[in-house]
Amino acid sequence: MNNNLKISDLILQLEENEDLFKWQIQNVFVWEIIRVKLFLRIQELSVSESYGENENHSFLKIMKRLIIRIVKNCVFRNPFLSFKRKDVLLFESGRKYLYNDTYIDIYTYFIESKIKKDKKSIECYETNFLYDSVGASRKFHNDFISIFSKGLSKFIGVNFSRYDLDQMAKIENYILKTANLDIKLEKIISEEIKLFSVQNFFYGRLLDLRKPKEIYFVNYLNYFALVNQAKKRNIKVIELQHGLIIRDALMYHFPHCIENSLKYFPTYFLLWKGFSGVNGKLPLSRKYLIEHDFNHLENIKSTFSYVKREDKSILVASQPFFSNRIITYILKNAPLMENYLFYYKLHPMQFDNFFENPSAIKLLNIKNVKIIKNELSVYELLSKCKYTIGIYSTVLFEASIFNSKPLLLLTDETKYASSLIENNEGTAISEQEQLLQILEL
Repeated sequence: MNNNLKISDLILQLEENEDLFKWQIQNVFVWEIIRVKLFLRIQELSVSESYGENENHSFLKIMKRLIIRIVKNCVFRNPFLSFKRKDVLLFESGRKYLYNDTYIDIYTYFIESKIKKDKKSIECYETNFLYDSVGASRKFHNDFISIFSKGLSKFIGVNFSRYDLDQMAKIENYILKTANLDIKLEKIISEEIKLFSVQNFFYGRLLDLRKPKEIYFVNYLNYFALVNQAKKRNIKVIELQHGLIIRDALMYHFPHCIENSLKYFPTYFLLWKGFSGVNGKLPLSRKYLIEHDFNHLENIKSTFSYVKREDKSILVASQPFFSNRIITYILKNAPLMENYLFYYKLHPMQFDNFFENPSAIKLLNIKNVKIIKNELSVYELLSKCKYTIGIYSTVLFEASIFNSKPLLLLTDETKYASSLIENNEGTAISEQEQLLQILEL
């Protein structure tokens, strides 16, 4: 991998050169559904870290979990067993955080409360089986659509034209030439089109049963088919912000896309009011971007107002990519800072496999480092810790709201959080600098 190459620039250059948003295969706008998947695949290969779920579970464990999901979620919480119409469908983010002694989905909890106050009938769906046992259960779960779509997609065929094959070859050659990575697009595209096709059927039937006027969800990447079917029925589709919207992460940055032209992107986007982590170009015109007060930041900040600030506490904001950089830095500095306490907060995607990393295990031997999963709210830690250190986590942008000082660990990927530096909201530190010396300046 060319270390001077930004992966986001690679993808954006492809889009500009090839006009990829117009590319259709079997009436599916293929670039929309593979764009981020390709970006993450290149990212994984370039840093030798996996963005996806842990793949090292035993076969028996995987089968046991699947059987439980089928029985519990697909049978007893199957949304197709109900025929009631609803004004609003809301799909949770799939992550739950501790709030007022219970676990809630912070990204949808407050907007759900507003919808109920407006006297609209609402139906909420859980979406992540990993959190099924955490907090209150919803009546319905999205597992039926998720599991059966993946299963049935195996029986669908995809036919590629000569143009499609030439386009794939052109993209593959560009990635090989510029990034020195051998990516095979045919398998990626085939799998995504098959899955999209089956989900189209299921979501179409669900919308015909419920006949909602509005749909809310978090992360459009999980709902291409839902958006497609909703738009066909003139149903308003609203996405709730759940993190950074920045140029370098690409997920929400579309500089070469005509506004409001994407088929599988929501109609409206609700932005956190007063949040600085937004410099990407969303593919919607201004009238469809809405800043709203019904988000978690201000509500949760007031909830933890009682927490006493600890001047020698540091929150470490981990994330799936580049986690080795943070681990190495903490291993080097924490032993030299015995009077400081490090709260090492794992990203939810690291809960299952963090300690498969031999370096991560070494953290357990450092007395002033505490590894935190979901037993403490990250917002309680932001209220407690004077400092927050990380590379590009959303927590770095939330830190200033909670008056915790963001410390940006400089790497080749620092630009993920560059706006914090540009706005004088954070302090940049290099991997070679001693943290203690910086804090005591």
